[in-house]
Amino acid sequence: MLGLAQDLPPDLQRAKDALARGQAELALNASKQYLASYPGSQHTFTAQLIAGRAELALDRTDATIRRGYAILHEAESSSPFVPDAWYLVATAQQARGNHADAASALVKVLDSNPSTTIQQSALDHLDELLKGPAAY
Repeated sequence: MLGLAQDLPPDLQRAKDALARGQAELALNASKQYLASYPGSQHTFTAQLIAGRAELALDRTDATIRRGYAILHEAESSSPFVPDAWYLVATAQQARGNHADAASALVKVLDSNPSTTIQQSALDHLDELLKGPAAY
């Protein structure tokens, strides 16, 4: 899902690759190390998103939500990272069973002028949430 930059520093690329391989703990540690070593770099939000996705994979939804809101607090409203941050929050909220909060965050993804890929993912995710479990 992450709309991450293609040209990443090698240590951050390792974090991204680890996440893609399902090595969430390694990805989280590598992204945290990058953030500690290069505070305020041009890749800070990318590192934050990798860390957030890794936390989500490790079922650390509270940390994921905090990280998503931290990105939103720090990023300009027109930042290309805003849709990804809202999607991160939405996914973590759904994992916690907070479907209304997840749906609200997905609407904010759509309101933030996302790329076509994240827009379609958000629409699909929202559709899934709105259908919900069958009532009997």
